[in-house]
Amino acid sequence: MSEIKEIEPNKKDSIVKGAYKKLTTYQAKGFDLRDQSVDLKSWLEGQNEVEEVSAYGNTDITVKFKDKTQVTILLGRDKTYGASANNDRKDFYKDVKSSTDVDDPHPVSKKAAVIDTLRDDWPPASTPDSIFSLLKAAGYSVDYIKSDNANLQFFTRFDDNEYGVVFIRSHGGMINVAGDDKLHIMVRPFFSSFPPASGYNGIGVFTVSTNVLPQGFAYAYAFNNLFVQQYMNNKHFPNSLFHLLVCQSANPLAQDDMIKSFLERGVGCYTGWTDTASSAYGDPSAVQFFTVLCESSANPINRVADAISIISSAGRSPDPDTGAVLVAHGSDNMQIIAYFMIHENSHITIHDPSGNLIRKGFHDILDAVEYSTNLIIGGKYSKIQITQSVYLEKRKL
Repeated sequence: MSEIKEIEPNKKDSIVKGAYKKLTTYQAKGFDLRDQSVDLKSWLEGQNEVEEVSAYGNTDITVKFKDKTQVTILLGRDKTYGASANNDRKDFYKDVKSSTDVDDPHPVSKKAAVIDTLRDDWPPASTPDSIFSLLKAAGYSVDYIKSDNANLQFFTRFDDNEYGVVFIRSHGGMINVAGDDKLHIMVRPFFSSFPPASGYNGIGVFTVSTNVLPQGFAYAYAFNNLFVQQYMNNKHFPNSLFHLLVCQSANPLAQDDMIKSFLERGVGCYTGWTDTASSAYGDPSAVQFFTVLCESSANPINRVADAISIISSAGRSPDPDTGAVLVAHGSDNMQIIAYFMIHENSHITIHDPSGNLIRKGFHDILDAVEYSTNLIIGGKYSKIQITQSVYLEKRKL
């Protein structure tokens, strides 16, 4: 077997820069995304360092170089969080939803995260700012993770934070991994040139249009469900509610990878868009989603299903620009107010062999053992029974 020769990063950069130059020309000529994709794929296939070019729909173009490294060029990300992969599938997307009934559909944590990888880029900052304020007002302790802080290292300990509610705004796209089209979610930082290996499994590389770098585009790492399975496996998510303003985040193909992996890790409800999440409709939908769920005066309390229904009635789902539909996986009965916690009471008692009570009121089993040991050593008893009873009670906060 011949040795694979590494291709210099500057040669890869030259090809990617050439691709973005082509895209600028196509856009100036008024090409739609379908035509841009076809022409760009053909041009990339003609480059000497390129082994293979594959396209998901009309917009996610993966370039595999002859040294087996690859990069996925996301078309249309200068105005949306994705670009429509296949508008002919809109009717199919409308039916993609699963719902399960649970007795108490609330997150088992009063912590929340607002994660915005694009805080310093083109999308409106008012969207994550508003969601942060809504969750704070609803009584959640909210972490705000912006731009470069939303990196791979942060996501490797994501489950440790035990967030009950999570909002993510980022780019997303489909990358073929060993024959399987997998959803990938972009993280920061941005790189101006082809980045080195991330050091993690389950990572792809995107290029996206951006206002952050002078060259007008950036490279960025993006994780898939294999990353979730390997690095978010220390703690279960506490019946969390996820809302992803990420393109393709609820693509039907993601049901067996990203969505399944998060639900298996303890997420109670995962909401996202079946195709493109445009800024024109995805951003106001995200704010409306949390506004509805945080409405304390609603009677009965609003559920995820209610929020999605209201967004649909407002004409935002399906997205009029792209046909993407906002859907829920897991339980669409989830609520984030009228919050309950499980309160634990522990009672420890000490009895003699006849069952007579010696002492009660201990809150630590070790204290009870120490006390009983001293009684036995002192000769008062030859045998002592220690009993611990734990009572769990659901209490509304």
